[in-house]
Amino acid sequence: MDTKLYMLLEIIICIIFSFILVYYYSRRGTNPLVIITAGITWSLNFILIVFLPFDIYYTYTKGVEDDEIIKKILFIGYNFIYWFLFISSWIFIPLIQEYEDAGDFTKKRKFIRSIKNNLLYYGILGIICIVLLAIAFYFDLSKLLKIETYETFLYEIMNSSYLLGLLMFYFLFGYSVTALPVKVFYKTDYKYQIKYLEWLVIELKHNFEKIKNELVEDGYLLHSTLQNFKIEERVKLAKFNYDENDDEENKKINKKKEKKDDENDNEKSNEEELFNSKEIADYSTVIKERFDYLYDNAEAFQIELKKNSLDNNEEPLNKVEDLIKLNRKINKNELDNLRIQIKIRNKYYHWATLSTILRTKKKNNDDIDDDPSLNKKEGLIPDNESSHNDKDKGLNQDNEGPEINEEDNSNIDFIPLKNISKIKIFYYRILRRPFLIIYLIILLFGGAFTLISQIGGIFGFSIYGAVLKYIIEKDFGIFGLHLFIMIPIIFLFSMSIFTFFKLKISGYFYMYKNRQTDSVTLMYFSTNLCRISFSICLDVILNVTISLSNIVIDDENDEDDYQSNRVTQIEKILGFKVEVIDGKIYIENGTIFGYIYKYIPIILGVYVIILLFKIPQKIGKCFGRNIFSVESEDSIHEMKEGHEYFMEINQKYKGEMIPLRSLVLPEDKYNK
Repeated sequence: MDTKLYMLLEIIICIIFSFILVYYYSRRGTNPLVIITAGITWSLNFILIVFLPFDIYYTYTKGVEDDEIIKKILFIGYNFIYWFLFISSWIFIPLIQEYEDAGDFTKKRKFIRSIKNNLLYYGILGIICIVLLAIAFYFDLSKLLKIETYETFLYEIMNSSYLLGLLMFYFLFGYSVTALPVKVFYKTDYKYQIKYLEWLVIELKHNFEKIKNELVEDGYLLHSTLQNFKIEERVKLAKFNYDENDDEENKKINKKKEKKDDENDNEKSNEEELFNSKEIADYSTVIKERFDYLYDNAEAFQIELKKNSLDNNEEPLNKVEDLIKLNRKINKNELDNLRIQIKIRNKYYHWATLSTILRTKKKNNDDIDDDPSLNKKEGLIPDNESSHNDKDKGLNQDNEGPEINEEDNSNIDFIPLKNISKIKIFYYRILRRPFLIIYLIILLFGGAFTLISQIGGIFGFSIYGAVLKYIIEKDFGIFGLHLFIMIPIIFLFSMSIFTFFKLKISGYFYMYKNRQTDSVTLMYFSTNLCRISFSICLDVILNVTISLSNIVIDDENDEDDYQSNRVTQIEKILGFKVEVIDGKIYIENGTIFGYIYKYIPIILGVYVIILLFKIPQKIGKCFGRNIFSVESEDSIHEMKEGHEYFMEINQKYKGEMIPLRSLVLPEDKYNK
């Protein structure tokens, strides 16, 4: 296949894959601008995976005729991606993120708030940069920083951004390379998994109850505000005031009424902005729609709201900013409410599947030691011998579930999952554990291989670079080299993205599958992906250079020509050249951040050691955080509580899956 056609095909695959991924995670009704922005930025980041193997091949492979078209594509492509991602991650995407996160009710007000928030953020960053530059020039650090020209200063700023990206990449990758193998290892133990699910669901349940209470309180707060302003009369008055068919006399009367209303609204005003008649006219409809949306979907949110409730003692809002903050809070809680329900649904399905599999195995005498969560000695399920002797006993003739005595729930037993197929049973009993073991081996080997290469680079040795050197010297061609370069890059990207998808940051940003991720999280993920992608590529270049710089050409003239041209296109974009002399890394024309790049992998090593010894968990435990342990009294208590909660769900739905349709809401029109 032609090289250029091969590159084009890979680029098309990256674009299609990126938009499918965005569609899979984005919430229904997401702003199209968010989807397009995420799709484009994700595509460009993944295209870097395509560019880098071609860049390394045409830079380091000796005796290969330069393909000027490919080099031109790489140079233009790198330049475009470099600047586009930089501008997007620091300007464009943050504007969209703040716009989507704003609680204002109109597009204009949301856009203004987005600009204000970003100006404040960048104003603080600007002040910090000015102070640092002033200190640098005051102590004459220009030689150390190598800030000699405007171009050098520009590269300094750009590379500092990607230095932060490299630190973020190490944080994400270090977490994944230590946490993911442990996670996969424990997935092979179904008994442990059942206990862990029962422990985990309690935190979800408590958060769910908290969010439900907040939605009810905030709903009644909206209701009190509506009642306080006598919203219906004010709306009619506002519409009457601006009716073009009103005669002049009525307009004068209405203006007097409006002026009087303004005076009443501003009586309590000090320095804070209160509602006035015009704002009430603007907000009245959307406030009412906001409450109606909560009220109409109360069943889906599992809350109870009443209109004209006499028990509503909430103090009404009378400030614009308070209403905006309330709207933003309700937006977040509505999303979290449904997403937690979906997570509980998925956890229950996994728990019920594993429990059904283990019960089936015991009945078939395939496993003597049954699941501890189903062991009567631990008291998690009350003694009911008949349930194990006759699977149909206790079920009614219509097979609708067990007959439950409401006065005595001690005889309630687990109902096996009804919709589980024979194929899934075969998968869980025969195939799943071998697949997980193979996956675990890949993670352990890939993680160790990558970590040794990363940290060894400081001392002039890289396993990854040595492998590539062997492949280049044996001349496997562009496609052979392409495969061996892409595998570790994809591994680095995948491990970093895994952490983004699984690690909830600041209690807010979390990637929910099944089309439940909100716009703010999509933009947050896009921003940080833009900042780590070039850092990952540069990290690979540093590892490659350590070994490939030792390639020797027999002819001295060819050797000089080879060494002078041995600069990747990505190094040209970043503004410096990486060299290895006597086993030490040197960066020609590099800034201070280029020098920091040489030694920063040691941070990854220290970070991984901290995670391996579970220091964060130990610190959290000292502050009273409950860390899952099968021997901890707190964990055992929560496992019992979680088991009872799962059993309630199991009895409620009689062994069927929780229907997903109850969690799908109509399009939210209040915030358009």
